Amino acid sequence: MNNPVPASMVDPEAGKPRVPLLWVAALSVLFLLSGFLPAFRFFSLPTHYLPFHTALEFVAMAVSAMVFALAWNLRSASGNSQSILLGTGFLAVTLIDLAHTLSFTGISGWPAA
Repeated sequence: MNNPVPASMVDPEAGKPRVPLLWVAALSVLFLLSGFLPAFRFFSLPTHYLPFHTALEFVAMAVSAMVFALAWNLRSASGNSQSILLGTGFLAVTLIDLAHTLSFTGISGWPAA
């Protein structure tokens, strides 16, 4: 029996490099060249680092909370038994990240450990 190849598997531009391959190559070259850059201090004082660190921590917490919310809303879907475990893991990551952010040394109004 001859089974035709599905149209989704045929590449109409077989001679051209694919876009993801170009991204991987470009980012690899940038990563390799970054080792030759001179050392640079982004923050002259540790107090200037605190707002940037806090902002990145809140971004990480937001992403973790969104993964938990997605897993929680998909808990009743059939064949989705691992999503609750994954979601509660990300909830734990969110709470630990929140505790880390609030207990950071430069945060005022929170007792230091």
